[in-house]
Amino acid sequence: MLMTVLCAYPLIYDNLKGKAFFNTVIILTMYFNAGAIPSYLLIKDLNLLNTPLVLIIPGCLSVFNMIIMRSFFYGIPDSLRESAQIDGAGFLQVLVKIYLPLSTPVIATLSLFYAVGRWNGFSDALMYMNNRKFYPIQLLLYNILNNMMQVEVATQEGFSAPGLSETLKAATVIFATVPILLVYPWLQKYFISGVTLGAIKE
Repeated sequence: MLMTVLCAYPLIYDNLKGKAFFNTVIILTMYFNAGAIPSYLLIKDLNLLNTPLVLIIPGCLSVFNMIIMRSFFYGIPDSLRESAQIDGAGFLQVLVKIYLPLSTPVIATLSLFYAVGRWNGFSDALMYMNNRKFYPIQLLLYNILNNMMQVEVATQEGFSAPGLSETLKAATVIFATVPILLVYPWLQKYFISGVTLGAIKE
């Protein structure tokens, strides 16, 4: 969220030098991707393989979420920012004291998006991580489901209890779902108002 806010906030200023260029470069990343092999080589050259940072840095900013945040900032009246600047507030003070307090719905919504995305993510760890110590929970569950065939074979040969594989599958699904279900009720009020951003124009 820190990276999202710091990227979206400067783009609402019309006098930002190179604003059109930055917007174009940011939007292009949504349509063009280098691919898995160049990404892996880049991560390797940056010495991020098998480190926790490989799960944080590459995905620390979502362009889609940044655009939502920027759109919400655009909806805040410019008069609030201008009045604060007249009183001597700097850019950072305007962000912290005006924009962030008014942006609680979108911050809660995007935080939930980021949390769910990271909680459900395993492909980056599967490609870049060999150290089981830093495996995210979804990759551990993925490995359990991949090993389920061995359990089923053992069951057929009489070496384990019947129905064990189905029990493990059900347990992995519940384990992956319950944490998000526990978080959602706390953010539901902000989530609804954030998702409907821009749905109604007055």
